[in-house]
Amino acid sequence: MVSTRIDWVREHCRLLRAISAEFGRTRPFDGLTIGTGIHLEAKTVALLLTLRDGGARLVSTGNLNTTQPDAVEALRAQGRAGAASRRTSVVPAPGCRSWTSTR
Repeated sequence: MVSTRIDWVREHCRLLRAISAEFGRTRPFDGLTIGTGIHLEAKTVALLLTLRDGGARLVSTGNLNTTQPDAVEALRAQGRAGAASRRTSVVPAPGCRSWTSTR
């Protein structure tokens, strides 16, 4: 089960665990939205959860051929995954170099 693998990654990746603990204390991403387009699997879900620990609101898309459905289900179970059929367009955020998603 992927959620077990996610838990394993969060527990055994010392660097990610240390960053998560620091982010939990400092909350460097409070009020920010971080968007990603990555392969959704155990390691990347652990990364997303680390960013969430830092206060980020997450918007993520996965690659159709490499995203693991169990990883999406694990995010959905935590209230972190929306409907896969939602259509969005990507536009540059005003005054910054990052990108954001609009509905």
